[in-house]
Parts: sequence; structure tokens; C-alpha cells
Amino acid sequence: MKKSILFGLSVLVLAFAMMVVACDNDTTTNGADDWSDITSLSQVNGTWKGSLTESETVDGITITQTVEITLIINASATTASGSLSITWSFAGAGIAEAWEGIKVDFEGMDDDLTFNDSNHSITYTETIPSTPFTMADVAGWQINGNGTQIRGTIDEEFGVMTLTKQ
Repeated sequence: MKKSILFGLSVLVLAFAMMVVACDNDTTTNGADDWSDITSLSQVNGTWKGSLTESETVDGITITQTVEITLIINASATTASGSLSITWSFAGAGIAEAWEGIKVDFEGMDDDLTFNDSNHSITYTETIPSTPFTMADVAGWQINGNGTQIRGTIDEEFGVMTLTKQ
């Protein structure tokens, strides 16, 4: 009788252990919230897009900066290319009076700036040609558990950005 009780308990413990090991507790994110360091360029092969928006108010004028990045990584060729767009939008009670001065501050900084007088915004666009891309370029970057997002510092000015696989 003792053997059958011990055997029964052992089977129950084994069954419980198998259930715990086999159980997928992550029913909503499929591992998307599990971030780990990128260890191979093959993990980031493909097209990635992301944006970041920040705002601040200076002298009653709200400045909103939106950065949009498309990054195309070719892991087998160890290259990357893409595009960058930065838009500064200005709003507030005194923007009509300040707009011409703001434009003067930006004019001459870069030929790739576009001024939109109707909505008081300035846009910078750049196409990034194919350049060498190695693991050193993604040092400190992470990828989520299901491989749909990467995050890292694109540029110190913009901080950490999250890009989504397209």
C-alpha cells in the first residue's frame, strides 16, 4: 500500500512539474515584452520603422519635434540604409509674430530644410545610402521576444528609440 501511495504521489508531482514547464503563461504578448541583447545581425535583417515625439514650451511657444526613421538592414551583405525625417512644429499665442525670426534662425543651417508657413513647421529629410553595418553598430541594442521590435540609441540627441519590423 505504501508503494502505491508513493508511486501515485510521484506521478502527481511529475505531472504537475510537466504542466509547469510546458505552460505558456504569456498569453497576451507572445514574448513581446521579453527584451534581450541582439547577438547576431540575422536577428535584425529587414526593414524597421520608428518615431519619437518630444515637446517643450519656451517663452509661450510650444516646440514639438518628431523624428521618423526607416532603417533597412541587409544582414548577409552587412549593410544598412534608410531615411530620416525630423519635423519641428511651433505653436502658441505668439507664433505668428515669432515665426519669421524662427525661420531666420534655421535658414542656412542645411539645404534639406523645408519650411511650411501655413502650419509653422520645419522639416529636415535625409536619405541614408547603403553603408557598412556590423555588430558594433547594434552594441547595446535589444530585440523583443517575438522579433518584431528593436530598441537602441540611434543618436545621442534622440535617445533610445523603438523600431518596429515592417
